[in-house]
Amino acid sequence: MEQLRKQPPTSLAGLTATLAEDLTRGTDTLPPTEGLRYTFEGARVIVRPSGTEPKLKCYLEVVVPVPTHADLPSARTKANGLLTAIKRDLPTAAGIWQGADVRKVNCSCPKGHIE
Repeated sequence: MEQLRKQPPTSLAGLTATLAEDLTRGTDTLPPTEGLRYTFEGARVIVRPSGTEPKLKCYLEVVVPVPTHADLPSARTKANGLLTAIKRDLPTAAGIWQGADVRKVNCSCPKGHIE
């Protein structure tokens, strides 16, 4: 958390950061909480410490336009690729060694999670 707070990532997975928020100050819509929120062009990352274990919890979201139903398979492929790349880049941005135990990224889309 300290590394991310001091040096917010300017890009992840080739996506440019557009906003970095330290949630300990709260926002217009959220009370203060121990967490960081980063908005990128087409993605969002929220990082917070676990309340019960000595680890960071990271929530990743990507948004890929789907102009037509026929575009859904390629959009899912692109979204999964972006999630994989963010998952790969985030430990370095957080100052965590390359061999970090990043096991699973959950997403709410059907069949869209990475294991």
